[in-house]
Amino acid sequence: MSTGLWVTVADLGLEWEDSEYAEEAVRSASYIMWALSGRKYTGVTTVTERYVRFAPLINTRLLQEAAILNSRVNKALQLVEPWVSAETRIRLRGQPVQEIKTIRNVGGDIVNPDRYYVVEHSTVQFSEGALIVPADIEISYTYGAEPPVFGKMAARRVAIEFIKLWTGDSDCALPQRVTSVSRQGVTYTVLDSQDFLEEMRLGIYEVDLFLKTNNPNKAQKRSKVFSPDIPRARRYSPEPLYFDVSARDIVVSKNGGSVTIDLTDISADFLVDEAGWVPDLVLRSKGGTKSKSLSASSVSFASGSITLTVPYREAYGILTLVNSGAWDLYATKDGTTAYVASGNVTVDMTI
Repeated sequence: MSTGLWVTVADLGLEWEDSEYAEEAVRSASYIMWALSGRKYTGVTTVTERYVRFAPLINTRLLQEAAILNSRVNKALQLVEPWVSAETRIRLRGQPVQEIKTIRNVGGDIVNPDRYYVVEHSTVQFSEGALIVPADIEISYTYGAEPPVFGKMAARRVAIEFIKLWTGDSDCALPQRVTSVSRQGVTYTVLDSQDFLEEMRLGIYEVDLFLKTNNPNKAQKRSKVFSPDIPRARRYSPEPLYFDVSARDIVVSKNGGSVTIDLTDISADFLVDEAGWVPDLVLRSKGGTKSKSLSASSVSFASGSITLTVPYREAYGILTLVNSGAWDLYATKDGTTAYVASGNVTVDMTI
């Protein structure tokens, strides 16, 4: 389901929002209304996409026509060389685009919004005169379409009827497929053909009225224009955290991130009570595919506590903008290594 909720639990009202089925009902109703209305109203979603380029594999004409290829970039390139045309544009995967949150280059620096604008709710166009275009960039943006008010009200009605159905309420307006009939002492079952399902309707007047007016041709999904010549971005979704959330977690912004921990809380008083221990802060990606031991300046002691600092560039290089990772603190002395503590590390995409 590539959509947000059409209706929330709070929208159901006091009589229904406390039901044990409220969450399932709003999700089911939102999905059904999204699908039956032709999948046009996706709700609004914020995503991060990454576009990279490798100079020897690309030419000016391709850049002018469709932007930046999805291939591995040379990390030494901060920006595309000046010969690249100012007409470079990037067609975003999620549409319609509502707002560009941030665009960052390979160094994690935010690209000045004056250097680009959005065309036709789908494409980032770099401004004329911007002779250098960012390479290996991460774009955070919001896209999608909210359902109309009538659609939200219809979804609310469907959600309430689902709650009634699942709680056995006899007032449920959803048509049933099976009807029991007793005549002259004989009981038998009649199956309703429910032709309205073939018409992509639900059998509830106000719901079907919305579906009829918004999807009169019974389209199963919204129309698209596809071209194999236009490269698309990979979409990255934020990963779940490595550990449970705790006070030891580090959130890294553009200015870096840090956490201060009481040595007693992590049984690490020996680091200051005994001479010779050398702390080592290691930053890891989830799964351990990337790791890096940070410099000695990333660890400092004061008044029975330890402060761990992670620079933005180090976090960006290991995690990018959407992945979670972890920090591990070790200490070594005379060839002996001791594990001290760990915590989550994430990059703040809102700054």
